[in-house]
Amino acid sequence: MFSPIFSVDATHSEGMGKMINDSHLKPNSKVMVEKKEGKPVLAIYSIHNIKAGEEILYDYKDTTAFWRRVSDSFLAFLTFPV
Repeated sequence: MFSPIFSVDATHSEGMGKMINDSHLKPNSKVMVEKKEGKPVLAIYSIHNIKAGEEILYDYKDTTAFWRRVSDSFLAFLTFPV
């Protein structure tokens, strides 16, 4: 059995998961922990239709991340499509 609380850093991963970014304001996907061959893996599911070329975002739920320390209005500005 594994703990339901753990941290994943995909920096050195060869998978595509490292390309998914954080957004607690406008996530378009969610992450669920599943088991594959007895080991925990992250499965990413869309929460609505995602258009071709749209960035995939989910809520990391990491309130200590430096980008979470700025105001939500500033983050909304940063994530506003141009």
